[in-house]
Amino acid sequence: MGPNVVAVWPPRRPVSVEPAVMGSSVMRPACPSRGVWNDRAMSRTDEIVEQILTTYDTITVVGASADPAKAAHDVPRYMRDHGWRIIPVNPKADELFGEKVYRTVGDIPEQVGLVDVFRPSAATPDIARQAVAAGAGALWLQLGIASAEAREIAESAGLLYVEDRCLIIEQRRLGLRAPTTGQE
Repeated sequence: MGPNVVAVWPPRRPVSVEPAVMGSSVMRPACPSRGVWNDRAMSRTDEIVEQILTTYDTITVVGASADPAKAAHDVPRYMRDHGWRIIPVNPKADELFGEKVYRTVGDIPEQVGLVDVFRPSAATPDIARQAVAAGAGALWLQLGIASAEAREIAESAGLLYVEDRCLIIEQRRLGLRAPTTGQE
């Protein structure tokens, strides 16, 4: 690796860093307990991930599942167990994670903040439109889900946007806790 590249784990594209950030030729984490390089070395996506997970205390989960063998069940359950409230969206269930299930994002009677998606990429532009219409502040497509159209819809409306990332992996990697008072 060249002098202006930081190695990260799990492996992602290298993040360019200004030499002044690295000090001498030795790079040190700014916060070893979090395993993160100093803030100027964080990627823009890491900054957005951190902003989302430290702002929103409630996660609307589109595609939440009752099947414990699915990530769409395990991830929301884990996030709930670590302090986030979950609002499940699924057209085929009535209650999940101790919460009433809604058929669509638009059916939720309260302010929506973070919308997390466990649906195929082809379904995400419509979900992005629902999130925008509901006044959401962020749209997160889980690991393996990406959509240029959903990104365009979300970002054009001013939503924070993350795709192809897992909430559990990012929460653990960045060492983040649920906010005690979130913005919704």
